[in-house]
Amino acid sequence: MVLAQRSPRARPVPRRRPPARRRCLVVSADGALRRRIDRAASAGGWECVAPPDAAGVAAAGVAFGIVFIDLVRPPAGVAPEADGLIGAFAADRDLRVVACGAADRPDEEVRARAQGVSVYLPGAADGPGFAAFVRDLCR
Repeated sequence: MVLAQRSPRARPVPRRRPPARRRCLVVSADGALRRRIDRAASAGGWECVAPPDAAGVAAAGVAFGIVFIDLVRPPAGVAPEADGLIGAFAADRDLRVVACGAADRPDEEVRARAQGVSVYLPGAADGPGFAAFVRDLCR
């Protein structure tokens, strides 16, 4: 039997381990969006936390595997881009940061990605595939 030789340049593709922290944080004032994320994440065995305001977001802590940040309708007192919220979450390499933005704001996507967003959804939260996306993300 002959085994294939590995190229000295070949590197294994790092696999992201499923987060041990099976909780997601939803930073949004949009009740419908919070419910959609909660239903889809709960189907995958995740617990969702959705604080109503800036104080709640600050008190929520960091024990999350995924954070969804609504750039269109953030909670009272929260300005995700201006407050450095995205960057603070993105600094945790084990945390997946998902920004839900407006479909007609490409500049918003550029700023969010520059701050470290893992996934940017331009208006996708309104689409039929959003729940399936959240379920897949929570695997």
